[in-house]
Amino acid sequence: MSATEDARVVRPGAGRVFSTGRSNVRVKIESAVARSFAAFEATPLPGVPGPPQHVHRAYDEAWYVLEGEMTFHLGADAHQCVAGSVVFAPRGTPHTFSNTGLSPARVLVIITAQALPLIEELGRLTNAGGPPDMEALQSLLDEHQTYNA
Repeated sequence: MSATEDARVVRPGAGRVFSTGRSNVRVKIESAVARSFAAFEATPLPGVPGPPQHVHRAYDEAWYVLEGEMTFHLGADAHQCVAGSVVFAPRGTPHTFSNTGLSPARVLVIITAQALPLIEELGRLTNAGGPPDMEALQSLLDEHQTYNA
């Protein structure tokens, strides 16, 4: 497969949509087969807690804050990030994030493509109503080499 065959343009409003329970996600690029790259837009609501601090052993993750204000924790350090900020958590970095502003935020997330199924399945488990099945949750995290920090 040539690079040109992988090339694509995704127009505003286009892309597959799902909810993580903490934000809505619109997947812009997912290329897990030929390339390990994915990008999606997320809209975290203010006051909704982010995920517990965690570590991905096999995935890199980066965020570009498009609108609003987010707080990112990388290890023990907290960073207030406004629109235009970029945050990178290479695999092995303990991290978490949340919208600490007063209005919805919009974030472009760029990740190792194989992490996208983890995020989508976490959303399904936590949006199912009631508390998530902890055994299924732990199994999913183990499968994706993701651990609480």
